[in-house]
Amino acid sequence: MKKRITTLIALTLAFISVEAQTEDFFYIDFVPDSCKYVTEVDPFEIDINSDVQIDLWFSGYCQHGALLMTTHVSQGWEYCKPYPEENTVLNADTLQWKQTTDDWFGSGSFMGRIGLRRSLGGQYWYGWMQVYCDTVPTQPYPGVVGRNIYVDRMAYCSIPNYPLRWGQTSLTDGIEETKATAFATVHPNPTTGLVTVTGKDIRQAEVFNMLSQRVATAKGAGETLQVDIAKLPVGIYFVNITDGEGKKCVHKVVKE
Repeated sequence: MKKRITTLIALTLAFISVEAQTEDFFYIDFVPDSCKYVTEVDPFEIDINSDVQIDLWFSGYCQHGALLMTTHVSQGWEYCKPYPEENTVLNADTLQWKQTTDDWFGSGSFMGRIGLRRSLGGQYWYGWMQVYCDTVPTQPYPGVVGRNIYVDRMAYCSIPNYPLRWGQTSLTDGIEETKATAFATVHPNPTTGLVTVTGKDIRQAEVFNMLSQRVATAKGAGETLQVDIAKLPVGIYFVNITDGEGKKCVHKVVKE
């Protein structure tokens, strides 16, 4: 138990010290990669959403002198299989979500991507991890078989039902204006204060700055919605718009 607590604390401290967080998004690129030697009785426990609770852990079982890895998730969490490709949207209907223990990357693989989903009260929160293990099991102690497990990167979004992509590192990472498929418009642009969102069944408009920080929010239900950015510094912002069906589009706005 002492080793498990130490592992969790080490991960949490690294999470805080290596990469800055925002209120809505947690991301870390471990440098060096976080590592733990895992055996059948000593797992690698992870707290992905920084709430000081174990969310998932890696363990394994011995077969023919090797430790075959397995993934476990805490109650309320699921992981997806097949494993997501780069930029896969984690709330896609095509992903298969699993709550039960399953062989980790076919047991023999040494690099993998895990999409994570937490459910509570009919809503979902998403995250992802990139992890790998030594290709050859080692026996540093007599009679003990295990593998070194490494966590390369991980992220978690604390906005419910947000369409997080695998590999996304911030709320504005890779976001481009979606004018071609947008269901809403924003005006005036540039603006010195109020931004008016116009469309059908607009429910929410969130404004993010270039540091991925959510700096303004407006909610409603109708064809127009206004959000006030008059007190924000001059610069470029992203307006993330959500309609009644949960669809999202993004517009870039210049604040003068």
